Amino acid sequence: MKTVTIAIALLFLALSSLSFFTSFTSFTSGASGLAFADDFKGQFFEPNSDQKKPVYRLDRTEKLVGNQRLAKGYFYSASNELAIDEDTVWEDGQLKSYGFKRLLEKEAGSVEVRGKKIHFSYTKDGKQNEADEDLTPNFVVAATLLDYIGKNWDTVIKGETLDMRYGVLDRRETVGFKLFKISEGKVDARETLVLKMKPTSFIIAAIVDPVILTIDKGTKHLLKLNGRLLPKLFKDGHWVDFDGEGIYTYASDKSP
Repeated sequence: MKTVTIAIALLFLALSSLSFFTSFTSFTSGASGLAFADDFKGQFFEPNSDQKKPVYRLDRTEKLVGNQRLAKGYFYSASNELAIDEDTVWEDGQLKSYGFKRLLEKEAGSVEVRGKKIHFSYTKDGKQNEADEDLTPNFVVAATLLDYIGKNWDTVIKGETLDMRYGVLDRRETVGFKLFKISEGKVDARETLVLKMKPTSFIIAAIVDPVILTIDKGTKHLLKLNGRLLPKLFKDGHWVDFDGEGIYTYASDKSP
């Protein structure tokens, strides 16, 4: 009986972890070898679509204000309704806070670095829950993932595994992930690096599909993402997780 109880508990944990990929959508091209303050746009499609009708689109901008770097993201539905309002703040080059408001689902989450601690907060159904965790050097959120890859670019290029603690806002905790190169190729004549990101937990990894990132080796811009996205889909009367494809374009990539 005890063995069965433990198995059920592990299965419940794994199933509840299907939302681990809720924020792999709005990345930042920032410091550490990446183009700073590069505004970009994103379009998000359902799997195996013809990429003609995006389900959501993203407008993302960055600016410097004193010793702070501020990023703002707006996600719009196919009907042009504002769906998600996302904010990221760096202070003296370090992440200060990251958060988003799901305006359609009426949910909101945030994470704030307070000294050597990480403070999580998530509000759903009018109820706010909070949690704290120790800050680690490999802590990342969606908006800092490309920065972290840039800092460890040589490791990634060599094909070595990059470990991280990814902030999952709706669970109010960090989760272990590993990222590694699976191939190199070309997209529209651009040399690209294709990376896979998956949970370090074998239970979660067995249930949740990994995220695949296609990155321009020259600019280190994210060009394409396949996997769990931040917006959700409204189907059969309720909101469900959105596993889809994101395509990104950058202001600096446009011809003068």
